[in-house]
Amino acid sequence: MEETTPTVPPAPAYRDGTLTGGTAAFIQLLILAAGGISAYLLSLSINGGQAVGCGVGSSCDEVLKSNWAYLLGIPVSAFALAVDATLLVTTFFCDAKSKPAQRRVAWKILMPGSLFILAGALWFIAVQALILHHFCPWCMTAHVCGSLAAYKILRRAPLGGPMAENEPGLPRRTLVLFALLAMFAIAAMGVTQTLVQRKTFTVGNVTAMATADATTNAVAQNSQTNTPPAPIRSPLPVLGGRVVLDLDNAPVWGSPNAPLKLVSLFDYTCPHCRGMHPRLETLQQIFGDKLAIISLPVPLACECNSLFKKTRIQQTNACIYAHLGLTVWRAKPDAIKPFDDWMFAVYPPRPLTDVTNKVLELIGQDAFDKASRDPWVDQQMQTDISIYIISLKDFQNNDLPQFMIGTNIISGFLSVEELGGVVSKYDTNYSINRL
Repeated sequence: MEETTPTVPPAPAYRDGTLTGGTAAFIQLLILAAGGISAYLLSLSINGGQAVGCGVGSSCDEVLKSNWAYLLGIPVSAFALAVDATLLVTTFFCDAKSKPAQRRVAWKILMPGSLFILAGALWFIAVQALILHHFCPWCMTAHVCGSLAAYKILRRAPLGGPMAENEPGLPRRTLVLFALLAMFAIAAMGVTQTLVQRKTFTVGNVTAMATADATTNAVAQNSQTNTPPAPIRSPLPVLGGRVVLDLDNAPVWGSPNAPLKLVSLFDYTCPHCRGMHPRLETLQQIFGDKLAIISLPVPLACECNSLFKKTRIQQTNACIYAHLGLTVWRAKPDAIKPFDDWMFAVYPPRPLTDVTNKVLELIGQDAFDKASRDPWVDQQMQTDISIYIISLKDFQNNDLPQFMIGTNIISGFLSVEELGGVVSKYDTNYSINRL
């Protein structure tokens, strides 16, 4: 009978904790990509810009401006960049020339950092899918790159075996401990984001100017008409006198003689403006005849706004919508409120044909023909744009909607109570407690 030699199972792969060759280069490239995206998003958060391909109202715009993109007022991209940079640098301490003791210290950084990246990716993907119902392609790309790098790192972790002769590696229970710490850190971050809401608006002060000469120049330079502006009969200085509005001709909700006057800059294609519209209605109901809202459309499109070289797809027809809104006011002032209500009832805005038909329904064909040819419409739109340009250049406010009252300029998305708190400072008979 022939004797069989027992099969000896192969020895487990030896992990000495080194990262070399193509594996190391691949991991470092992935971390560099994730960190580069985090740095890009952080710069946008600091400078108030928008990511490429992420116009106002887009999915990534909704994600990047949400409360979940910040932790205690700090962009989460800043934390992601710090982790990515730390891991990238640490990988270079695990090359073939590194000493075992040095690699052991490095892996005590690489392992929890990698687990934190994986846990963070799961958390933020869940937030986008289950809470925001929007996905940011920039964020998802960073998550994929970071998660793949973290997986490759953990696959090389020296667990349960020697890193060098007579020197033990890291025990497997260390991985469990690091995993628990990573999950605890992400859970703490989620709880903090839930309980501590980021402030979504700013309130600034404007300085007064001695004269309004700059106003006329600003309007004239940005105007696309050759018709000189009409004399101002009921002036309302805006931005410290840099622009003067004529309330006899400007679109106003309520009475132009109301003691409180709130200037509202908006774009019919702006989703945040749509969200603020019902809050403005509530605010006016609270203050009643004491508050007039000067409703000024500011299209963010290159066809009529010199600030823009290109019109984003989200702002398609923005200039035409603004022109139609001002036409409604010129033809029939009482119809502007129903028109704005109808325009902001849905997002994105209804097709241009439907909007035009609504205008004709509100004011009639003859009134439309007359008002649409009135040079005031273009002049008023350019005045509105001029206010936005000055706000941007002098006060670094590029968000819409924007609100101005007295010496205050408010930008961003805020509650009725928050906006009412600013307005009530100009009326001693009202207080925030009554809102």
